[in-house]
Amino acid sequence: MEKKPTCRRCSVNRVNMLCGLYDRAYREDMPESRKAFQALVELAGKRGYPKGMDILQPGLSEKAVRKLCWNISSLLTDDDLKHLRDECS
Repeated sequence: MEKKPTCRRCSVNRVNMLCGLYDRAYREDMPESRKAFQALVELAGKRGYPKGMDILQPGLSEKAVRKLCWNISSLLTDDDLKHLRDECS
C-alpha cells in the first residue's frame, strides 16, 4: 500500500465518515452499514491494526469510537473510503 500524506481537514473528514458509519451500524442498527464498516475494519486489521477489531461491538463511548476510527482511517486509502464519500454526499 502506497502511503500518501493527507491534510488535517481530510483526515478529520475521514474519521467523521467512519464515526458516522459506526453510528449507523451500531446505534441505528443498520445491517448494510454494519457490513461495510466491518469490511473496512478488517482491511485495516490486515494492514497492521488488529486492535481496531475492538470497535466491532455496540455500546462504545463516542470518545472510544473516535479514537479507534483515527487509527483505522490512517490505514485506509481514499479508494477504500470512496463508496462512503459517495453515500454521505
